[in-house]
Amino acid sequence: MNYRNCVTWIDATVSLNLWPEGEYAKFVLSLIESLFNISVTLHAETLKSTYTIRISSVNVVKFLNEIGLVIGNKVEQQMGVPDWIFEDEESMRSCVRGLMDTDGSVYLHRYKSGGIDYSYVKLTFSNHSRTLLNDMVTMLRALAFSPVTDGETKVTLNRQEEVIRYYDEIGTHNSHHLDRLRRLI
Repeated sequence: MNYRNCVTWIDATVSLNLWPEGEYAKFVLSLIESLFNISVTLHAETLKSTYTIRISSVNVVKFLNEIGLVIGNKVEQQMGVPDWIFEDEESMRSCVRGLMDTDGSVYLHRYKSGGIDYSYVKLTFSNHSRTLLNDMVTMLRALAFSPVTDGETKVTLNRQEEVIRYYDEIGTHNSHHLDRLRRLI
């Protein structure tokens, strides 16, 4: 989440992929409006291939800051997950689902060994905040998954049975991810 300070107002933005995630962007917009009882705007930015949801509310930004989200660029500040998320499994599940729904991808990994072609589904979370990557590893392990990380930008569930269990137990609100998983399996 990015925050921008101006002379008389503060806003928060959520950015999502324009083409495959239009339905998810509408879901996030609706969720924000119902959680905070405010109207927010959705802008399609075709040159950037993104939807930007803008929340123009000093009170909402202050609330988000009070619960542990820092003001500013999450990557520049190496933002992580607020400490209170780690206090119970349901909060971790919800946080992992939200992070994976926005910055995750499910894909088919193919390789050849001994002249035989193999393929299986992987689930990867990508981000440039190492703190957020480490927090994702911690939460997935606490939820009995076996993530691996490259230590730079990715956390991956490599075992297809864990990917399927992830969608069974944690789920997704991003229909693009679920449709892609169904096509790949």
